[in-house]
Amino acid sequence: MNIFAAQTGKAMTFFNYNGRMYPSDKAVFTAGNRALRLGEGLIETMYHANGRIALWEYHWQRLESSLQTIGFPATDKTLISQAVSDTLQANGNPDGVVVRAQFFREQGDEGLHYFLELLPPPRKPEQWPDAGLRLGITSKVLKCADAISMLKTASRMQYQMAATDAQHNHWDDALLSNAAGNIVESTHSNIFIVMKDKVYTPPLSEGCVAGVMRAFLLTESGLGIEEEPLNREMLPEADEIFLTNAVRGIQPVRSCMNKTYEHGYTRELFEQYNMK
Repeated sequence: MNIFAAQTGKAMTFFNYNGRMYPSDKAVFTAGNRALRLGEGLIETMYHANGRIALWEYHWQRLESSLQTIGFPATDKTLISQAVSDTLQANGNPDGVVVRAQFFREQGDEGLHYFLELLPPPRKPEQWPDAGLRLGITSKVLKCADAISMLKTASRMQYQMAATDAQHNHWDDALLSNAAGNIVESTHSNIFIVMKDKVYTPPLSEGCVAGVMRAFLLTESGLGIEEEPLNREMLPEADEIFLTNAVRGIQPVRSCMNKTYEHGYTRELFEQYNMK
């Protein structure tokens, strides 16, 4: 029984592979699968609650752009939307779940393949996390800016190493730096700092993933968020720090680099914009 089945009490769950439903214990990938063999492909993780995918249009825009960037065949918005609906229906239309979609190619086949599954959320993003996150800065890996650094790719090795470093240091999450020493993002979220009533976040040119919640806040919040490189010296000078992620929402940071942060401004953002 997988994690989602155990959490929901269902004996079996189903995943969607190219439009067909399979039991969660069914093997469908070949040894030549390029996502498995090469780490080639894209991932979208979406939060489904109250009968809809939060920030669906932003997810679709990112997927469409990312497929073009890596030279994968385009896909159809209606097809993917229906695949999401079918996967939810096959699993009893659960609420408050993560829909994880992966897009890849098979060996000897240049067509686009997809795989959708349901997962429990890491936390309920609708609920304000009173404790806040304890962050540290990992030195295990660097996040370099290149043509694919802004994409959410199937290759997660850097993030896994950083997450392991966070676990060993008893942090809730780890921040990654680029070659210039600037803070880029965390293992699963974009970073924002609040300083003197202004909000800053690294530009994509620094190497961060083009996060869906990040795009929403930049486009629709009207906060006048400034995209600026974040050097380490800015963290202890910041009044507040928060992280954003499409399935975790807006997450306040409690501490980083021996400084404790307030959450007042972040709480206001959470109440107004979280998971819209």
